[in-house]
Amino acid sequence: MFNKKSFASAIISLATVFALIGCSSSGGTGTGGTGGSSTEPTKSASPSPTEAKQETIEFWAWAPNAEEWKELEQKFAAKYPNIKVNFSSFSSQDYAQKIKIAIQSGTAPDVMGFELANAPKYVSALEPLAPFAEKAWGKDWKGMFKQEPLKQVEGLNYRLLPTGISATPVIVYNVDMFKKVGVEPPKTLDELKAVLKKFEDAKLEGVIPRLGFPGGKDSSFNDFFFNIVNQVAPGKLYQAAENKIPFTDPDILKAAQMFKSFYTDKIVQDGNLTIAFSPQLTDLFFKNKQFPMIVVGGWTVNWIKQFQDSGNYGVIPVPSVNGSKPVVQVNADLPLGINKDSKKKDAAWKFIEFMTMGDYQQIEAKSLLFLPVKKGMTSDNSLLKADISKAGADLVVELAEKNSAGVRFMPYPELTQGIYLNMQKMATGELTPDAALKEIQKVSEKIER
Repeated sequence: MFNKKSFASAIISLATVFALIGCSSSGGTGTGGTGGSSTEPTKSASPSPTEAKQETIEFWAWAPNAEEWKELEQKFAAKYPNIKVNFSSFSSQDYAQKIKIAIQSGTAPDVMGFELANAPKYVSALEPLAPFAEKAWGKDWKGMFKQEPLKQVEGLNYRLLPTGISATPVIVYNVDMFKKVGVEPPKTLDELKAVLKKFEDAKLEGVIPRLGFPGGKDSSFNDFFFNIVNQVAPGKLYQAAENKIPFTDPDILKAAQMFKSFYTDKIVQDGNLTIAFSPQLTDLFFKNKQFPMIVVGGWTVNWIKQFQDSGNYGVIPVPSVNGSKPVVQVNADLPLGINKDSKKKDAAWKFIEFMTMGDYQQIEAKSLLFLPVKKGMTSDNSLLKADISKAGADLVVELAEKNSAGVRFMPYPELTQGIYLNMQKMATGELTPDAALKEIQKVSEKIER
């Protein structure tokens, strides 16, 4: 059973716990099984001698990227030469539907990743991982993880374990373009508008003088909206999610009106509600250089590394809309689980062990796609060439550690979707901010907590 109280506790303790931290992308109904309280992994069929010599497991997710996977595959093969991992990578935009169909049809892979927004729907399809963890690492295994990301999967009874941490949203900007126009990175909403006006006046060929925004992806859209709410009404978003206050609260309404202004004041680009982060927005920004800046997640530092030979890029927080300090939402990223019907659970666990506490953590630290989840590890910016890009990578770590305003995903998938759909309607003008929040409140009231 999905433990809502544990999730709520994670939200309350988030700022305190993250102070201790050392530190979409390329992302149904279960097929049976029992919920929540199982303590022993389901026994796999005994392998034949041939299978014992060589096993192949299937792994689906939206990450790691190709760069990470090449090194990961080599190191895993060196450690476990008798286990081959077939990795099927999907865009985060397509992944949710792919994994839903696979679980419903009984064709799910041995190991699969989930965004926490969708994970509660699939708990019954996953094997409990705590028994594996205790056998491999001992009774105190939880202390090997940074605590906040682990708390975010506690409510799922540890049927998923996180492999990384993400902080979102931030703004990535084209340093060369900013220098050409003669502007500094904005710290406030008014400064952001002034910078965009400078770009509009400069009329750079092929450049859209707007803040690039992937509003066509539900998680990216909600990231930005949540950030504005967390600036204007700290804590109230999560209180409303637990039905302690209504979504029509005056401070949340004020934040929704502020978010609406990003559309009415033409801060974000036209057509953003059909654009996803990858590959559309990344291509427009890094390859085509059509935007001076984009609002994305901290994982985009990895893209800065990939494209650093063709330009200089910096990272700043989302500008303050009301004089408040910069904030981000923090997420236990790329959580992995084992298909409860897998016949290769031991091999699948070895892969998850490698990803959570093994060599992948060092690969991840240098990749800069996510922050490491292993306690005591932090990101490694040594592969970034420009000092301003290194500072951007360090900023993402600092924001995650010191400026976390809450979690990225709600514990109720239907609420996450209700927020996304109704705020999109507000963005297009179909609903007023007040009407959109009333519709979200209706969704919230139907949820059993």
